[in-house]
Amino acid sequence: MNKEKMMKTAKGLYTAAGIGQGFMIAGMIVVVLAAVMVFVGLEDFAVSSTSVEIGDLTVYLTEEYAGKFEMSSSKLLVLLATALVTIAVVWYGLKIAKDILRPMRDGNPFTVSVSKKIRSLARLELIGGILTIALQSITSYQMASDLDVLALFREGVVDHIRITSSFDVNFIFIAFILYLLSYVFKYGEELQQLSDETL
Repeated sequence: MNKEKMMKTAKGLYTAAGIGQGFMIAGMIVVVLAAVMVFVGLEDFAVSSTSVEIGDLTVYLTEEYAGKFEMSSSKLLVLLATALVTIAVVWYGLKIAKDILRPMRDGNPFTVSVSKKIRSLARLELIGGILTIALQSITSYQMASDLDVLALFREGVVDHIRITSSFDVNFIFIAFILYLLSYVFKYGEELQQLSDETL
């Protein structure tokens, strides 16, 4: 890949990451405003659902039962906090990506800071993945505790319901690859430094 093509690609990705950051900031503002609205009207606020999703199955409720499936304000705040943390992690990841792309955009992919930033991105991927799993678990249990799922089934048919969470752990593999890539860039930085000293 020639230098001009790398610089052009890095410039496009840098711009896309900046736009992504803008969307994340807008998302954070929306979530914070929603949380404020829920908090201000805490006593009177409840979200009523006309359907319940169980895996790939969506159960649509009659008007009689729709009111029984409500999410309380406190649990909606937990859901909004989960969204806010997720959006903030993505925003920070895009910030690190821009820091990695900036020297590439300028034609210097092997500056001293790039390998450190790639390691930071690997750590963020690992921490973000663990946070996502924890927050998904909390949200699932919060939602399940609000829903009277047994009311969906004929009386005497279902004894009890168990929640089983499954997690995507690809973030560990991605973090590992990023961490290894940081060493490749570290080696490139050392070679670039030797080349600069020789000249």
